[in-house]
Amino acid sequence: MKLNQHTSDAIVVTPLPDGMFQLSLQNNTDHSLVFNLDLFYHCLSKQREVLARSECQGICFRLSGAFRAEDYRQRVQDATDASRIPLRSELMALTRELFLSSKVRILQFDQLLTGEALSFALQFDRRIAIGKGAGLSFADCAYGILPGWGALPRVLQRGKAIYYIPAFVKGVTLRNSALSDSGLGDGYYDTWEEARTHEEHMALPQQWTIGEQGQQGVQFISERTQGRSLYEQVLQSAFQDLNNATVSGLLIREHFAYLRLLKSAETKRRLRVSYYGIREVRRKSEAHKTDFSPRRLGVIGAGMMGAGIAYQAAKSDIQVTLQDVTLEQAQRGKNYAEKVIARLLRNGEIQTESAEQLLQRIHPTDSLTDLMDSDVIIEAVFEDFALKSELVAESLPLLSSGGILASNTTSLPIGNLSVNLDQAHRFIGLHFFSPVDRMALVEVVRGEQTSEETLGRALAFVDRLGKIPIIVNDGPGFYTSRIFFHYLLEGVSMLLQGVPIQRVEESAKEAGMAVGPLAVLDEISLPLMLKVYDQYPSLTNSQQRVYHYLRQLVEQGRTGRRAKRGFYSYEPGQTKHYWTDPELPVVDEEFDKEELGFRLLAVMALDAARCLEDGILERPIDGDVGAVFGLGYPSYTGGVFGLMDSVGVDRFISVCESYRNYGEQWVVPELLKRMARGKERFDEGLDALS
Repeated sequence: MKLNQHTSDAIVVTPLPDGMFQLSLQNNTDHSLVFNLDLFYHCLSKQREVLARSECQGICFRLSGAFRAEDYRQRVQDATDASRIPLRSELMALTRELFLSSKVRILQFDQLLTGEALSFALQFDRRIAIGKGAGLSFADCAYGILPGWGALPRVLQRGKAIYYIPAFVKGVTLRNSALSDSGLGDGYYDTWEEARTHEEHMALPQQWTIGEQGQQGVQFISERTQGRSLYEQVLQSAFQDLNNATVSGLLIREHFAYLRLLKSAETKRRLRVSYYGIREVRRKSEAHKTDFSPRRLGVIGAGMMGAGIAYQAAKSDIQVTLQDVTLEQAQRGKNYAEKVIARLLRNGEIQTESAEQLLQRIHPTDSLTDLMDSDVIIEAVFEDFALKSELVAESLPLLSSGGILASNTTSLPIGNLSVNLDQAHRFIGLHFFSPVDRMALVEVVRGEQTSEETLGRALAFVDRLGKIPIIVNDGPGFYTSRIFFHYLLEGVSMLLQGVPIQRVEESAKEAGMAVGPLAVLDEISLPLMLKVYDQYPSLTNSQQRVYHYLRQLVEQGRTGRRAKRGFYSYEPGQTKHYWTDPELPVVDEEFDKEELGFRLLAVMALDAARCLEDGILERPIDGDVGAVFGLGYPSYTGGVFGLMDSVGVDRFISVCESYRNYGEQWVVPELLKRMARGKERFDEGLDALS
């Protein structure tokens, strides 16, 4: 019987000693097979059939070979399809029956399990990983999908809160030591041949107090999320429901939460940007990408950005020459890689031999000529136009014959930096995000003279690094920096308007941003922000007001975190605290946090629409992916264009016009007005993306 017929006959049953039975489901094909609700049902019904035998004391279920989660569109459809209700009801009954069984159930598996396969794995009393590829992926949680079918109650009986709660909140993957440490893994073997079938796992595991685990879950979620997204609200409610709940009650509540999320508009927005959107921007990249495999990378500037790029390239098996003005500074850049690797070694995510080989690929130097014959050279010094222009010109002759030259500039137009280059067609912008080893996005900035060949090679390089590329066209601030500057500007504008600093920062975080705008300014330093503004050809009245205020703070020595004085005060040995400027107006009114938070998100969305109108962006999905994965824009919105769609373009325009007295940043572009007249949307739904 073929496995993909999804019948219980595909599961082979073998008696074992001590009253145990082995159930085996194998995928012996060269491609992964779908683990969907139908296969889930057959796996559970076969277990019930075997457990019902009087001689059976327990089962060991072997799941071997590659299984993939069902397509998200199909899962969303299944959640709303009335014809699937009988199957879901039967699955619920089976889940409850097996959950209450007094006979031990053990799972052995050799692949990464996600989707329904993850929910299936979490139902067992014990889980044994076979081989380095085995693991549990909570990736669906990052899209706002809760594992169902008894997964949450079972995890709460076994898991350790410090591990399993982040899995549900952040969507992490657990492998190797992390799987064991989490309490969700009970053993590991290199091969099936080495795996003992069941002897040491016969006893049922220690049961944790569900109510206690639920309280830990509520506390963790409260501390690390703001509860703005539906997923966060549902997840917190699920943990709160754990106290004094019966098994049947828990399973029913979990199932309704599972269905509610799959049916929600928020989940569809998350999937559009975080799953289908990434596939779409990668497909666009593939259309431009050339057959280019760089062997040598030169990085100019060994600060945090340059050091991060060097580490990422060395990790991708590229030889890196890391240059700075002194050998000591260049070596400090290499030390960054050593720190990252030390953490990976502690977590068991890299072997010692691989770590040593990675470090040997990074070659610090104080001589620019050591970059000779590099296939890619990236200038990564601080945002100073004169310095960057000089280094770009000096670097061009050092390239190999087919090499490309890039700048990691945050905001300086590529066309301006290359104006004196005799081969400007070989120059492009590669805007990485910090920290490079953790941030997935690279903004690929195509200058007016950048050739298609250079674009293709740059995309091949970004792909080699394992990053997500969005292609944007040139202009001051490009796309991500440009809209982010509006976020920072609006935070300062709120202060000048009389909003207390604490209210500004809390509103931003409660809206879903990881860091408030004023804390960001302190981190990047106020003088650097002024330099960025100095590069703009002109400033609006609103920007000038912010510029002059920032200059006043700099003149007072309040330049940011490094100076221990900025919008916050940083006293030694104390937690940073808000600083209140006595010169600013005090407005005797209550500022609504939700409105302020929306205002900070909306000002970025509005400028993203201008970027689309100006041709900086070519498609809305590029803007959404860039905002979420480059700037930390909250994924529950679906990105900047997703936010406008969720509000409705008509209503979004009305809100922006009501803010018009706050400054020119709220002027609505003609593009949005045309869309409102035509009742158009940016997002045509999940079916519009592959």
